[in-house]
Amino acid sequence: MSRFGAIESAAMAAVAVFSAVAALVGVVTLSGCGVSEAVDPVAKAAQATQSLPGAQVIFTGEVVSPLASRHLHFSGRGVVNNHPLATRLTYQFLNLFPGSSAGRVSAELRILHHVLFLRCPLLADRLRGKQWLKIDERRTAQAAGLGSLPSADELDPDQYLTYLRAVSGGLADVGFQMIHGVSTTGYQGEIELQRAARLAPADRRSATVSAVGNLEHVTGVHAIPFEVWIDRRSRVRRISLAEGESSTYPNAVKVYLTVDFLHFGREPRPPAPPAGEVFDATSQAVSAINEQLRP
Repeated sequence: MSRFGAIESAAMAAVAVFSAVAALVGVVTLSGCGVSEAVDPVAKAAQATQSLPGAQVIFTGEVVSPLASRHLHFSGRGVVNNHPLATRLTYQFLNLFPGSSAGRVSAELRILHHVLFLRCPLLADRLRGKQWLKIDERRTAQAAGLGSLPSADELDPDQYLTYLRAVSGGLADVGFQMIHGVSTTGYQGEIELQRAARLAPADRRSATVSAVGNLEHVTGVHAIPFEVWIDRRSRVRRISLAEGESSTYPNAVKVYLTVDFLHFGREPRPPAPPAGEVFDATSQAVSAINEQLRP
């Protein structure tokens, strides 16, 4: 595979992962009911953190694919605003092409109004001279038969908090840890997608269970293992997720991600990229999803 072929494949794999995350977020949003949030320390902390204006975040991660000869490592930082939701994240992909000038590749992700914008300089020649790749999350969700699910406004660290609001019971206490100078308590658990779907309101339950079935068919994922660390003010300070680890598909891409929440407060809202610099790949993404859903 050529260097451009490799980076293009990596970028499109990342878009596929982001789209799957959007759908998963929609699933778990349904089960953020008051009872579980009141008694579960993880759900309660997720709700408390989402009620804050926003936060600065840093993150690290690893993408593992059986079709790739090595793991892809990345790190970055950014800002999240909750009201209204808006995200700007910058990434550094490390050792993408060891021994070459492209060993360290930068990328930027912005998400506004259900739309994902991704900029990576190595993709410019594949985007018909444009600088940004655009994916409309609502349209891709509808193509996957997930239209009955609430749309995930943003694909960002804030939405991982929404994952946690679906958790109730089955937690393991993993002790104490200092994170950026803050004392925290850790918990481990698993988010079961079908369980979350069955907690949907009665008038949407049947459609939601069906939508989750489509989601599981596309991703092979039925549950998401997680670890979360909570401070004494019931704020989430760290989330670790193993997306795709439970997939039943042998060639599933697995993404291991850890997000640390630093300073809490309102952050500058990122602007949308100039329209003339955007390549809209939503139709291609929809076609790819429809192809994957064919019997």
